[in-house]
Amino acid sequence: MLRGVTFSQIPSLTVERAKLFIIDTIGVALAGKGAEGVEAAVDTIMAIGGAKDATILCYGKRAPAPHAAMANAMMIHCRDYDDLYEPGGVHVNVSVVPAALAVAQKKGGVSGKEFITAVILAVDLVCRLAVSVPVFRGWHVTSTFGIFGAALAAGLILKLPQDSLADALGIAYSQAAGTRQGRLEGSLTKRLQPALACQAGVLAALLAQRGITGPREWIEGSWGLARVYGDSHESIKQQSIEKLHAALGKTFLGDELSFKCYPCCKVAHTAIEATLDLARENNIEAVEVKKVLVEVSSGAYNTVGRPFEIRKNPQVDAQFSIPYTVALALIKKEVRLSGFEEKTIRNPAIFELSKRVHVMVNPEMIDSSTHMVNLAAKVAIHTDRGIFSRHLATCRGNPLRPLDKEEVFRKFQDCATYGKALSEKEIEKILDSLTRLEDIEDIDEIFSTIKWL
Repeated sequence: MLRGVTFSQIPSLTVERAKLFIIDTIGVALAGKGAEGVEAAVDTIMAIGGAKDATILCYGKRAPAPHAAMANAMMIHCRDYDDLYEPGGVHVNVSVVPAALAVAQKKGGVSGKEFITAVILAVDLVCRLAVSVPVFRGWHVTSTFGIFGAALAAGLILKLPQDSLADALGIAYSQAAGTRQGRLEGSLTKRLQPALACQAGVLAALLAQRGITGPREWIEGSWGLARVYGDSHESIKQQSIEKLHAALGKTFLGDELSFKCYPCCKVAHTAIEATLDLARENNIEAVEVKKVLVEVSSGAYNTVGRPFEIRKNPQVDAQFSIPYTVALALIKKEVRLSGFEEKTIRNPAIFELSKRVHVMVNPEMIDSSTHMVNLAAKVAIHTDRGIFSRHLATCRGNPLRPLDKEEVFRKFQDCATYGKALSEKEIEKILDSLTRLEDIEDIDEIFSTIKWL
């Protein structure tokens, strides 16, 4: 069914929203230049060598499509600033956009309309998997499900026939992986796993194009995704399967994606926003803060709630810490990319204040599944003037509290400037091209003519 969906059949509002997320995704990739681990990954790819299929953003180098997709996905995810599908707890465009871009450049002659269509359908698949297949605790769904989005996007760009497209998804299932252990330890594999999924998804589509076959019942089969990776050894619930197929090709769950307003784990965002609002509204200065109590769900606590400590990769530690990000918000009165540089992370004042930020589990805040975390937070800032508190269920960027086009553009410009990958003129050029993406005749035109710094 997905193979037959055309650009003209997709609602205009869905197209416009998808374009904003493509702009956002490319923007956060530009901010990724210089992030820990990125240059090492790019150097490894260039040392391997091979065909010059597609552009590695920021570096201006070209590499085989799977490798270019991997490098770009890592840049997109490394600042933890990329979108999230909150109902499924999954980052989505990080695996889809770089896969579509790499294969479009490899193939050549892929129009903006073809590109947008492939992205929308692939994003929809990842979102559907995330809400239909609750996985066993420990899997990292951005990688585990993202590989299928990468494979579908690549396969659609390649115009694979329906059978070959099914094979690509089956081949992807043979490689689906990604766990939370790296995040737990604060290692760089947190930012690498979605990139590996993206690389593998592109490879799956290219193999299917050459006739390699894959299992067709990769979701519902006896050893399919739902039973092997699912959080229950019982048979698949019919309700979940119906949710997976409901209005497929007619409604698009990418409409429900959330933008990120802060470059860190989304689970910390409600606590950050509540803290910033309270500090601004009540003129709270960090020096008067005696303690901060933050109440979250069990899943949120396990993700970002533990006392802040600096380990081997300080940036990852800071990105996944409510104590750090709340302390940063109170001292800097903002949470921006610069707040996650090592010099700032090791700021003694921020580190000391983080010790006075105490996170606790509120049993009334229930996580909906093993991989879908309740994002709500209650923040209480204790001072000599009194206690200032706020409870937030959602934060800015959520579809219920969306960013407008101008805010997305400002974020793009901030990211591009921070990454120092483009001149001001080139920033304007690429943003203009992405804004009128549906009118572009060949996607390769956008990136092949960019002069990277």
